Amino acid sequence: PSTLRLSVGLYTILGEDERDLARRWDVMRTWMPGRALDGDDIDAWRVDALVGTIDQATERVREFADLGVEELIVAPALIPFAIPDRSLVELIADRLIPTARAA
Repeated sequence: PSTLRLSVGLYTILGEDERDLARRWDVMRTWMPGRALDGDDIDAWRVDALVGTIDQATERVREFADLGVEELIVAPALIPFAIPDRSLVELIADRLIPTARAA
């Protein structure tokens, strides 16, 4: 057990700011199959997913690091193996990863 690395996988929706986050949330809601997010509030997803602004997500990544998590696996959607918004992947790569590594 002492040689095992801790990792966490999280569904992810990020925004440059709260307005961008709300826009991306709306896009995700219309994209999800079967209207799966109808009635869901974005704040409910902040609890168990990586949802927020870059600053909020960076803080969340720090919290996981403080718990000993060495690897974070992000899914740029709210279902596995989906990429409905490629710009979200770019936001993760360009803003979250460098910011989180520097923290």
